[in-house]
Amino acid sequence: MTLRYGIPTFRDHVRGAFKCSNADYEQVVLRHTLAPLARLLSPLLLNLNPGFFEHDIEIIRDLAHCGSLQDLAEEYSKQRAYFRSQEGGLRKRFRLRIARERLLAVAQKAFACEPVLTPPFDFVAPPKTTKAAR
Repeated sequence: MTLRYGIPTFRDHVRGAFKCSNADYEQVVLRHTLAPLARLLSPLLLNLNPGFFEHDIEIIRDLAHCGSLQDLAEEYSKQRAYFRSQEGGLRKRFRLRIARERLLAVAQKAFACEPVLTPPFDFVAPPKTTKAAR
């Protein structure tokens, strides 16, 4: 479901700003938010360990349902604190993760654009009424 109580979500805005599909949302955000060294090394890191950025993707997945820039910043801070406590030395030392500043820049760009709204999968359109039925 992409709408939370009728409010366009971060995912909807990213889809509008970056012209991507629902399935590409996580990879688009990851690519635009990785710290510079992480972006440079990402092909090598993913070749050695396909799950290397799984924590970052999990954060991006959790941020998908945020309805505003403020919600996104608060949620990211909570998520980041949890994952930072579990980070290994390599990720921490070389900043091989998404960068907060880049994430907020992507969010500002996304929330400034029109969202691409997709009805939830369980959405049922109301029946059309005809003049004869009235």
